[in-house]
Parts: sequence; C-alpha cells; structure tokens
Amino acid sequence: MLKNKQGTAKHITSVQEIENCDCYFLDMYGLLWDGNQFYDGTLDFLKKLKSSGKKIVLLSNATVLKKPFIESQKKKGLEEGVHFDEVITSGETFHHVVNCGFFEKATGKKDYRFFVVGTQNIPLFENVAQHQTDDLTKADIVYLSGLGAVTPEEGEAVFKEQALLLNEALKRGLPAVCANPDLTFMSKGKQVMTQGSTGRYYETMGGKVHWFGKPYPYIFEFALEKTGVQKEKTVMVGDTVETDVLGASKAGIRTLLATKTGITGDFIKQGVTLESLYQKHGVQPTYTMDQFSHLMLNFKVRRNHVSIASITSKKSLCL
Repeated sequence: MLKNKQGTAKHITSVQEIENCDCYFLDMYGLLWDGNQFYDGTLDFLKKLKSSGKKIVLLSNATVLKKPFIESQKKKGLEEGVHFDEVITSGETFHHVVNCGFFEKATGKKDYRFFVVGTQNIPLFENVAQHQTDDLTKADIVYLSGLGAVTPEEGEAVFKEQALLLNEALKRGLPAVCANPDLTFMSKGKQVMTQGSTGRYYETMGGKVHWFGKPYPYIFEFALEKTGVQKEKTVMVGDTVETDVLGASKAGIRTLLATKTGITGDFIKQGVTLESLYQKHGVQPTYTMDQFSHLMLNFKVRRNHVSIASITSKKSLCL
C-alpha cells in the first residue's frame, strides 16, 4: 500500500479516532447527497457533529455561488447554522479571481472576450458580462461550463456536441478555464459526465486549461483563508481519491475517504480496488470509513460555540 505523511490509511468507525481535529471540510455530492437525496442519517449526524463544537465547512466543486448554494440546500433541509458553518464552492472561488482580474491576466488583454461552452452561468460572470461573446471566432478564452445532463446517455451525447466546439477552439489555440474538475457526478446512483471531462479532453488534445476547484490548490488556500482555520487541525472528508484526497493531501490537510458511497463506492461496486485507485493517483487517504453518517458520535454538546461564519477575513486572496 502507498504511504502518505501519516503512514498507511486507517479505517475508522468513530469520529473520536480522528485526533486533533477542530474543523471538517466536507464534500457534498457522494458524501452527503447521492444525487437524489441525502444519505440516511446525514442531517441528524451533521447537526450533532456541529453541536459538539466542531466547525463544519462544505467544500464543493459546484460552480454555483455561495448564496444560491445555501438557499438550494435549505430547501432540501440542510441549513446554515444548524448543519454547517460555512460554504466554499468552486464557483465562489472562481468568481473571486474573476473579480481580481483573472481574465485579463490569462489573455493579456483588458478588452478580452470569453466564450461559454455548455450551460450559461450568468451569476458567475455578473461583473464581467460585457466581455462575453457568442461568437467563438471573436473569443480570447473559453469557459467550460456544465453539460446539463442528468443521465449517462445524455452526458455522452452532449459531450460529443461540445467536442465540435472544443476542436474549433483548439485550432485557434485558445486557452480554456474549468471551474469544476470533477469528471463525473452521481445522479440516481449513476455516474454522469460533467465539465471536468471536457476540460480533460481539451488538455489531452494539447489545449491549455486553467483549473479551479479540487484537487487544485487554490480552493484549499481560499477555504483556509476565508474560514480562518488551521490546516493541521482540519480534515477533508470526501468520496473521491482524484479530487478530495489528492487535492487536500497536496495542501497538507489530512483526509478521510468514504468507501461505500459516491464515486469510490461506485468504483468498488464495479470491482475496482482501493489499492488500484491509490496507485493510479499516487496518493492515499489518512483515514477511510464506510459512510460518513454512519460514524459513531460520542461528543458532548457545547452551548457557547461561535460560528466561523462570523470571522472576518484579514486579506483578499487573489491569484
């Protein structure tokens, strides 16, 4: 088995087995949500975990901004202040760097034009909308957006259509940006292609891709800075070796991998071994577990816990 800084992965059944942990960075899809509903016991588990005084930060590769993300989750029963303290999405981090002048730096132009491949994401570009073009021949950079698919078959069909546009962008030598590196997401128990797959295709074909989100370092730096937590006392919990474990490990954050839910759970059902996943990505988690909401909790409730949502950031983390 591969080694990490903490040694071989330890399989745990209780949160008490994780030493010196004040904060949990939690992936969303595949860890808490299965694409259709929350995994059994998740909401009650999170409420108890937060009541123990632990800080709960949702760290998702979703390309939506923080406010609509929180609103959409509240409709499902997941509430800020009750189940979690803070949200850091890939969309929020990219929105931040766009406002810091990312497109100007990536294109070398002040009067740049960007073209969106895939679904429109108007809120993400609210402050630079005047720079968007619907003519690929006038673009200086392309943004790789979602496929808008909910089934594996739809994902493959949309990908083939998008590949035609991507090939044209490749011919023009245009750089691309992808704010969600996930290759797939879980929808009703099945893996469906998402924009990480188009980004991977573009890069494989020789194109330049600027990546934002797990496993790339900026989202972890942004999360640590925005929440004010110490990485030595933080654990990244997720269902994917390629994004959650690899990214957090590179950032010096301990990791906890779910092996019975999400992407890794699906791989194991197909006969893929954990060892082969570790070997493929050159990394292994600090800890493994079956399912997050099935971990045992023996914490005492703290009544004076202060939410980290009230912490004011000391600086603006721009690239």
